[in-house]
Amino acid sequence: MTVILTELLEIGEKVARSTMIGRKQQFDRCYILIGEGRTYKRIAAPWDADDEFEKLAKIAEVRAWAHEMPAQAMLLVTEAWMSKVPVGTDLAGYRASHDPNRQETVTAIANDGRRTFYKAWEIHRDRKGRVADLELMPLPVDVTDSPGGVIVDGIIPHPFDALVEFNA
Repeated sequence: MTVILTELLEIGEKVARSTMIGRKQQFDRCYILIGEGRTYKRIAAPWDADDEFEKLAKIAEVRAWAHEMPAQAMLLVTEAWMSKVPVGTDLAGYRASHDPNRQETVTAIANDGRRTFYKAWEIHRDRKGRVADLELMPLPVDVTDSPGGVIVDGIIPHPFDALVEFNA
């Protein structure tokens, strides 16, 4: 089965739009794991942004589900803060959520164990604080050479991992 990561990003946008437009509350982060024959499992993934242990525990749970399926691809849809940081800024301890010029966004990240694609949409709210629209941000879609970070890495096994285990 070939999972097309751009298709997963389209699904991510549909999930975000259908659950956010017209609402005030924060979007509940979720993973969607795609298995053989396009079977899927949606996993709610709430964690406190300030609680690293809670975050890592939830990611470990998602990874366990992915390996049990076994999943061939994953999609993560999450709200996030983005900000522009001047070149040379020390990013140790930097949090976009503390930047007064931050942008409120929703991000979709798709990964098949080898490649990671993503898209982000800026969240526009009406006067009552409800999400009125999601505007696609001009970002690169294919970030294969960039690490996905802890929220993506290792959830979908790299295809060569099976060969290493077999030859061990």
